[in-house]
Amino acid sequence: MNAIEENILNVTLLGPRAKHPTIFKRFEEVRPGENLIIHNDHDPKPLYYQ
Repeated sequence: MNAIEENILNVTLLGPRAKHPTIFKRFEEVRPGENLIIHNDHDPKPLYYQ
């Protein structure tokens, strides 16, 4: 059985100004067939609108 590597980004550990740029950078690195789980502690609407 193959192990699936989890791609989790915990932005709760980052400062407020670093959260969105870090999320966008990691999202751009996701290849087809991969996933990205974002663990955050704030409303995701501003990120969605950006």
